[in-house]
Amino acid sequence: MAGRIIFAEVSKVRHYHSTVMNGFVKAWYHVGADRRWGRPIVYAHHSFVDALNADVRERIDIVPIDVIDPDKRQILRKSLHEALTTLRLIRKAGPEDTLIITTIFPSAMPIVELAAKLLRRKNVVILQHSEVEEACTDVDPKLGSYGHANLIWHRIRPAGSWIRVAVLGSWIANAMRRRFPRSFARQVHRDLGVSLAAYAKAMWRARLNLTAVF
Repeated sequence: MAGRIIFAEVSKVRHYHSTVMNGFVKAWYHVGADRRWGRPIVYAHHSFVDALNADVRERIDIVPIDVIDPDKRQILRKSLHEALTTLRLIRKAGPEDTLIITTIFPSAMPIVELAAKLLRRKNVVILQHSEVEEACTDVDPKLGSYGHANLIWHRIRPAGSWIRVAVLGSWIANAMRRRFPRSFARQVHRDLGVSLAAYAKAMWRARLNLTAVF
């Protein structure tokens, strides 16, 4: 029996990134992923779920979780909370499941990577959005910025990390591979363009270990 596909929004509340989740769920059914994996499971804050389209809410299995509001600017507390939430979900996921973290503070990822060494290997995909842009430039990012947190993460990330990274667009993937060659030494890049449907389809392919960075 195929494992479950689990989306976890550990960082956002209310309307933040709700359009992205709406798109994922619609693409899920558009590409027929439900025929193999059934209804998508979404871990999210109740206010985030409330902001989703009504037709999307009806087509997902919802599991509420606590999320610190990003508007509160509690960076250290939020980073630790997101890391612990992610690690708890990794431990909870079954061996055949795929856990997709749709948003997470880059400053939480060094904790996740280091702690993951003590956990049983799972199918985990971390989505990175605009927060990777500053880290991919030739100029060192400002201390305390998302870009700086990404630099720290990928500099400590082991080459054999079983936590996979997903980005939207081949140019971002190529830039990250150039900037952090050791971090992505064992990952495969496929050019999948910027289509949301193709992006979603790639997520299902990630379940089959056909691609990791895109």
